[in-house]
Amino acid sequence: MHIFLVSLLFFTAAEETRIVNGATASNEQYLYQASLRNLTNVHFCGASVLNTRWVLTSARCLSLYTNFTVVVGTHDLTTGGVTYQVETYTKHPSYDPANLSYDAGIVKTLTTIVYSSTVRSIVLAPTIPMAGTIGAVTGWGYTTYPSTTFSNQLQVLNTKLISQTECQKQFSNLSYVLPTYSNLRV
Repeated sequence: MHIFLVSLLFFTAAEETRIVNGATASNEQYLYQASLRNLTNVHFCGASVLNTRWVLTSARCLSLYTNFTVVVGTHDLTTGGVTYQVETYTKHPSYDPANLSYDAGIVKTLTTIVYSSTVRSIVLAPTIPMAGTIGAVTGWGYTTYPSTTFSNQLQVLNTKLISQTECQKQFSNLSYVLPTYSNLRV
């Protein structure tokens, strides 16, 4: 089974911290999920392990802190996991914070991420998934709207994918550039 990663970020800052109607993820699933944390160990963004040195996240996340760590191997923000120092990071060269176009960035860890029973890299699909395929969205955050309770447990929401054409039609009122699928090389 291939996992696909489509980063169509069209949420406002308030919306990006929610996985409404999701469920708590099983510890055996989504082993590529990483947590970006500030220097006081507070989670501020999710990421995906690409390989033993790189994780993928939102460029907007890389604008929040200049010094941060990457934590892998736990679905619980309050316990467990392995912390890696950051060597460098970069935002997509066309990223525009005014409209969030090309909202992608990569982070390189100072040392090798060790794979284990709780840490693996994400497997990217070799082609664009068909509309109607079920995809999983994962992350930490609020599980209802409106809400004041933040979940420290990784959440997952399975949702049906729509085509890029349909996405652009449904969200035509947004000025964001929706990225197309392409091979990712780091």
